[in-house]
Amino acid sequence: MIRYLLLGILLFTFCGLHAQQSPKNVVQFSGVIYDADSNSVVPYVNIRLKNQTYSANYKGYFSFVCHEGDTLIFSSVGYKKVSINIPINLKERKFTAIIKLKSDNILLPMVRVFPWASTDEFKKDFLTMKFADDDVEIARKNLSSESLRTFCYNRE
Repeated sequence: MIRYLLLGILLFTFCGLHAQQSPKNVVQFSGVIYDADSNSVVPYVNIRLKNQTYSANYKGYFSFVCHEGDTLIFSSVGYKKVSINIPINLKERKFTAIIKLKSDNILLPMVRVFPWASTDEFKKDFLTMKFADDDVEIARKNLSSESLRTFCYNRE
């Protein structure tokens, strides 16, 4: 009997503690995302909230529902990630923000691409290469006496 009484008291206490934690209020979160350097709109930015992902439109505008106290992470290719916390105890159930993303430049080492497997193949191809005539040489060939004779005979 005492077991059941203790179990009932513990169960009632835990339920009471759980009931005292008020649920987070729902907030309509919206805003626009800009480049911090140029003040131009950054389109299609990913916005991550726990297990959900949202996306801004082509004008950088976004709007969705979240809870007070949530942390959102804004990310886009070529920009550093930015995190925003939704304030608690808002007067209105909406929150608007202007997000400014800073560009993230990553310097990669230089890569040289060669179409030949070795320098010997390159030398062989280069030495056997036939160069096209320049404009002066083409004009000389077209105005040579042999070329003009062939042209005149073909017209008759």
